[in-house]
Amino acid sequence: MKPKADAMKDLSKVRRHRIVIQQKIDDFDEHQNPVEYWSNWRVLKAERTELFGQEYYAAAAVGQEQTVVFTVRHVPFLDEMNTVEYRLLYDGKAYDIKHIDHPPGAAWVKIKAMERPGDIGLQLIDHKLVQGLKALVDEILADPEVTMEPETLEAYEQALADTLEGW
Repeated sequence: MKPKADAMKDLSKVRRHRIVIQQKIDDFDEHQNPVEYWSNWRVLKAERTELFGQEYYAAAAVGQEQTVVFTVRHVPFLDEMNTVEYRLLYDGKAYDIKHIDHPPGAAWVKIKAMERPGDIGLQLIDHKLVQGLKALVDEILADPEVTMEPETLEAYEQALADTLEGW
């Protein structure tokens, strides 16, 4: 059992920032050139902090003073993450994961990440298959021969928009 001070410290953490964990998908374009796509994998609430003190100076020594620490509640799927196949999206910016620190038995996981300047990469929504499927669904919903209640049609259109929103 944790001491009361540690339990209170855990409760004081405020996870108010939404981060998206993306998984890398290797594919080929129409000319058979290898292309990386990033697919949204999980969405988490996180506490965002900058490096300070000794950590900041250690990171500055190797040119990584722009490192940000995201603290998230431990969930089992974080154990399968690695620094090569996953990255973070926060506030419209992509972050390369540098280190994932999940001490055994801890309630929190710290993810150290560094911003990728001006790069959000190719999103899975940009893939020609996804674009083709979206166009097909739009065509079906716009077809006058498809008879459905206006509420049902509106619900399908909203579901499509909601599905593609996070991508």
